[in-house]
Amino acid sequence: MIIRPPREPKIVSWLLVVLWSAFIFYTITAALDIRDKVDGEYGKNFVKYFVMGMAAVGAVWSVIIIVVNRARYNWFNYVALTALLGLYVYSVNYIYKSPEHSRWESMHFVQYGVLAVFMFRAVAQSLHDWGAFVVALVLTIIHGAIDETVQWAHVDRYWDFGDLVLNGYSATLALLMIGLGLKPAYFSGLTRKSSSVALSSLSLFLIYLGMCCANTAAWTPWFGNYFPSVAEGSALDGPMAEYGYLYEDEDINVVFKSRLNPKELEIADEKRGAEAARICPSQKSQTLNPNAYKQFLLDYNPSNDPWLHELRVHLYSRDKNEQRVREQIAEPKDDYPDKVASMIHEDRILQKYYPTFYEAYNLALDPGFAEEVKGKMREGTYHSRVSRNLITHTNLEEILIWIGSLLLLCMVTNIITGLWGKPTFVDPDAIA
Repeated sequence: MIIRPPREPKIVSWLLVVLWSAFIFYTITAALDIRDKVDGEYGKNFVKYFVMGMAAVGAVWSVIIIVVNRARYNWFNYVALTALLGLYVYSVNYIYKSPEHSRWESMHFVQYGVLAVFMFRAVAQSLHDWGAFVVALVLTIIHGAIDETVQWAHVDRYWDFGDLVLNGYSATLALLMIGLGLKPAYFSGLTRKSSSVALSSLSLFLIYLGMCCANTAAWTPWFGNYFPSVAEGSALDGPMAEYGYLYEDEDINVVFKSRLNPKELEIADEKRGAEAARICPSQKSQTLNPNAYKQFLLDYNPSNDPWLHELRVHLYSRDKNEQRVREQIAEPKDDYPDKVASMIHEDRILQKYYPTFYEAYNLALDPGFAEEVKGKMREGTYHSRVSRNLITHTNLEEILIWIGSLLLLCMVTNIITGLWGKPTFVDPDAIA
């Protein structure tokens, strides 16, 4: 299937891409329902066993190809395939366990590895050189960008550039395993046709990425006029791209993001902390009411009141995790230490960065209960998921400059490669 030329009709190869793509889009649009159903019927460890099982199937399949065609390979192919397989399995396990990611992102990671393999087979129907890998990678990343756009358009879901990077990383590892480990027999050096297709695909991705990076809160009113449902999601969860600040507080052992810099947070709390205490729910049952919470976030959204919006999400995270901790205290589940950590650390964030609000608010975390369960808290630095989609390492102007420069480079390179002369191709039927 990999080392020999594709024999099925092109439409069959692309149909596999379409079907797997449809499966990915289904899982992202119905993600919350799928998560609740799987967790309820099979337990939270199901995802771990599933993704590790898929990684194992890929590893066994690769080994079978190597063994059957061992005369074609040398030590480099064995070392490359072993190292890349090991890195892939390690990456899946790391994403599953990482506090910065959800366990479901590990499944998404595997999905994009499989998509890259299907994409490569489809592209290899037309391109018979190493440029096919580049084209397959870029098309898979474009798919990931569209994936994130569809996800963002749904209420309670986010556009996440980190997910886009993970999708591309998964595809890169899968394609490197094919190219360096399995070494297709029908590939030649780079041709003008494949380089042109690769550069054109890359240019298309850069343009789309630039549009996504520029889709800030300034565009929310436009979506409100033409796509109201999208505007609601943007108001509730934030626009596609938001830029903010990263807080790494070693004193309370937390990492979190905010749309406001430290001085702005301090001033907002001093001026509005007491007012926010009156606006926020006065009873625990109200703080966790899903309809009231959703309406609050719509009224005080990231565009019109980012400070109060973030405060309310921190508060909800603390109280929701306290509820879960109390429910599990007699019979703790596997994620119990994480719930304890979220409850305690979100409370610490509120105390330190919203002190005026915290003092005026009458629903503080019970210190006795916190001390009782503190010993069962997951150790290590706590990474808050509040506003985790914010871009904190750069700004829009820098991003657009880089994208513009890369587009210019693609255009110039495409012109230069056009001077190579007529492309040459390898005839797949001539390969023994």
